[in-house]
Amino acid sequence: MNPIQSILLTTHSWLRNRKAVSAAGLPIVHPATACDAPAPATPQPAPAHASIGRHNQELMDALTNAKRVAITLARSGHRVLDISVGSRNARVTLHPSPRCNLLGGAMIKITRLHGVEKKTMATNLDGVQVEWTLSTPLGGR
Repeated sequence: MNPIQSILLTTHSWLRNRKAVSAAGLPIVHPATACDAPAPATPQPAPAHASIGRHNQELMDALTNAKRVAITLARSGHRVLDISVGSRNARVTLHPSPRCNLLGGAMIKITRLHGVEKKTMATNLDGVQVEWTLSTPLGGR
């Protein structure tokens, strides 16, 4: 055994058996293990169901609405590509098809790039924005 190993062995056992005491004779507690909050006097019962918190309820409601709209659209023959729930509103993106014309909707964006014009159409169903993009080639250029 080399000298470093023997020092580590003796130091390890000494540190394990030693209790740190302050000048006043009180035990020293490491800040990471100290707890500022007092322990509750009586144990609190566990809730009957898991709670997601009040601040997350709006997000869960938006997710539920988006799921319901996506299922309804899928059952009516639309192909759902994406569901996005953000801070503003929920959005469902559909694959463009002639069936999308039955939803109505308004054009919200036009982009022209590389000889293709893309029109993003949108409508609102039960508080969820439903979008699809129509692409048409630009002619005469």
